[in-house]
Amino acid sequence: MDLTHLAHHYDPNVDPDVHFYTNITLNDRVPPLRDASDREYAFITLYHIDPPLDDLPSRESGIDRGTDFRNPAMLVKGVYTNYVSPVVTDDDGRIPVPSHPIGHFYVKVQIPDYPTILTGSTTVKRADVELTDLTLGRQLGIGGVLLTPQPGRLNPAVEALEELSLRQRPLRVIDGLFYHEQDGRNVGPEFIIDDGNVSFARFKVPAANAKDALAMFIEYIHRGGHRMFGSLINRPHRGTGAGCTPFAMSWLKAAGMLPFVVEPKTSASANTPQEPSPKVGWRASLINLHRTLHIPWAHIGCDQRMGLGGIEAAKYTIYDLLFHGETPEFVSKASEGLARKVRESQGAVVGTLFRFGALSPLREIFIDAKRNDPADKGDYDWAPAGKGWAAGFWDNDRFSKWIKVLWKTGTTPPGVRLVREGRFRGIEIDAMDNRRQEEKFFAAADRLAEKLRRLKAQGLRPTTCRRLYGLDVQ
Repeated sequence: MDLTHLAHHYDPNVDPDVHFYTNITLNDRVPPLRDASDREYAFITLYHIDPPLDDLPSRESGIDRGTDFRNPAMLVKGVYTNYVSPVVTDDDGRIPVPSHPIGHFYVKVQIPDYPTILTGSTTVKRADVELTDLTLGRQLGIGGVLLTPQPGRLNPAVEALEELSLRQRPLRVIDGLFYHEQDGRNVGPEFIIDDGNVSFARFKVPAANAKDALAMFIEYIHRGGHRMFGSLINRPHRGTGAGCTPFAMSWLKAAGMLPFVVEPKTSASANTPQEPSPKVGWRASLINLHRTLHIPWAHIGCDQRMGLGGIEAAKYTIYDLLFHGETPEFVSKASEGLARKVRESQGAVVGTLFRFGALSPLREIFIDAKRNDPADKGDYDWAPAGKGWAAGFWDNDRFSKWIKVLWKTGTTPPGVRLVREGRFRGIEIDAMDNRRQEEKFFAAADRLAEKLRRLKAQGLRPTTCRRLYGLDVQ
């Protein structure tokens, strides 16, 4: 497969933003890499980009303004406020920088005698419109956001390189939630970011292990997984595509650093992940990135795009979640069409989630009509263990928190050292003792495909979200 001419096979009339051929390499050739014991090695580097407001001052002491997992409503509000907070370079050019309201991963792979791969899993522009339809038109609630995949693509290397290069400059983040224009300029909070909002982990692995990961990636493309993006629960090994975090983790899994198919069993009582610690070894820290959210069935809708024989709306809409428990001041501010206002004043607010805030500005008069729970009396907590849908997922926010803790304490476990790439802070992990992955990468995908074929042959389709998600194959 020629990774300099990777075809996504999208119709250019429908998706003009996706080039017919995508180059996910840096057009180079990695030189020989051998350690002091003459062992050939390779590097797999994960770059994580935090949401714009991550680690910035909050109205509530101790509450992260990045990704807020306290309950479904806080998650929606956190993403929305990051969506309306633009990022630009802090110079005369004020070049817009992709904001990534839920964070993003880029993966760089350097294997001797191969070109450097630099890419990530992301969406096509059409996905924004589809997400609006999922959340508002079909009222699939937070399930429509967290569990439904969208049209996807791979980032070209030049796209990833351009963003990472821009993030090597000082950045200015405009706090969209408190944006206020006066005499043609924003008088609300703005913040200067010196580290690019980027954390990274560079893994030094045996070259053979990295080639295993490359083989997994090639098969992933052959199966069309690169054309499906999103959903907390989608994984390459299930044949369901992947969001940016499962995509990044799949490289580590295929290189032998984690089991590929059987994911960690998260404590049944934990909607909150274990805090990172500098005393925990790097393998255990990777496992701690995995967590489980117990999503109430009342918040989950699904439709034909997930294989349902129709549409099952969620009990609560995105508007219910966005305005749950909010003050009249917040409601009034959001009702002004905040995202559109910030977009018009500050340039593009780049994101792949909650574009509805920009496309259809909220109006106070319609809010109650958009809510299924206008009296705000519903249940907006995560479900108890054993109830709802237990969605295991890899928490990208924990990845950057782990690296920040190591830098803050200056203490690293064995095999880990602190490293920099310009403004970016990261770690390098010596994983040369890793065994090669022995699991068949796509066995689960084949089992799930066979189960769906049998159902189709019998003329059966799941009729409820509960039955649909019961089809999941480990």
